[in-house]
Amino acid sequence: MDLQTFTSLYCGSYGVTMVAMPSLFHGSGIIPYFNSELAASADATFYARMFGFSLVAVAAQEMETKGSTAAKYCMAGALVSMIMCATGTYDNANATLFMIQSVPHGLLTAKLFGLF
Repeated sequence: MDLQTFTSLYCGSYGVTMVAMPSLFHGSGIIPYFNSELAASADATFYARMFGFSLVAVAAQEMETKGSTAAKYCMAGALVSMIMCATGTYDNANATLFMIQSVPHGLLTAKLFGLF
């Protein structure tokens, strides 16, 4: 599998899951990146699903334009956010999961930028 296809699957699968059921990643969800339940408001669900649709768009754009600049910078921006969550910037974040996720995400981002 080439790098762009893997990047598309990586972003797209998480994006589709966020669109379908964002609560999977909160509180008692299967992979609780955040310690509390997703707020039971339309606002929280809207923002979670918008993030999911954004990831699907990055995945689609990467499939259409291999090695796209947009995908590289979206991945880099997400890495900064993951590191902030892993280092305790957000007290509601599950730092351990974000630390674990930062490693493969960081390696993929570095690979997209041609650092190795």
